[in-house]
Amino acid sequence: MKITFFGTGAATPRKNHRNTSIFFEIGEHKYIFDMGCNVVEDLHNRDIDCGEIDAIFISHMHGDHSSGLIPFLSNIDRPALFHIDPLIFLPPPMEQTIDAYVAWRKCASHREQRTFRFQEIESGTFYDDGTLKVTAYRTRHCWMSFAFLLEAEGKRVFFSGDFSREPETEFPYEILEQPLDAAICELGHFPAERYGIIFREKQPKKLYITHISSRRIDTIPPFIESADFPVEATYDGLEIEV
Repeated sequence: MKITFFGTGAATPRKNHRNTSIFFEIGEHKYIFDMGCNVVEDLHNRDIDCGEIDAIFISHMHGDHSSGLIPFLSNIDRPALFHIDPLIFLPPPMEQTIDAYVAWRKCASHREQRTFRFQEIESGTFYDDGTLKVTAYRTRHCWMSFAFLLEAEGKRVFFSGDFSREPETEFPYEILEQPLDAAICELGHFPAERYGIIFREKQPKKLYITHISSRRIDTIPPFIESADFPVEATYDGLEIEV
């Protein structure tokens, strides 16, 4: 499983840290989790066609996790590209998001609009294509937000999306009952040492800190020094193998 961090910044992006988006390659299959930045540019810069994307997962509809979805849809909303048809998973209420996109699209073009394969995320295991299984866990970051457990190639990876300011009260601890190969967790709303509370008894093989806020970045070095398991701060373009 290859993971590329397209965007690793929080709501206010910093230099070399655009808004959150993570790209997963599992064999010949490709998936995107969150689209806070213009991932079309990232894909093209890596010679990856938008048609190669199997599915897109949006953890919640805050702009720093979803605003790149419109450029992606606009890119494939052309007759010559109607064959590109990834599954797009949105948090509820999905219909409101679709209505907003349709209204925006009408302002941008008079052409007949194509349809997309939108599906609504539900708590529990909601996606399994035989290569990747995804399980959603509700978080309290906003009205409807999710964290995800990804399982593929015998590996288990957790992606937090966004938590509230007290992550230890909403973390899905049941995922730690089995070894966790990687945890990809946000740092936009609390200091890094809170992950010391979460992973006090059971640790992932490695913690990757992403969605990094300028207000929290100074808490990373002391946490890395004190943690008794590997921790790495991510940056845009970082590629890892799990």
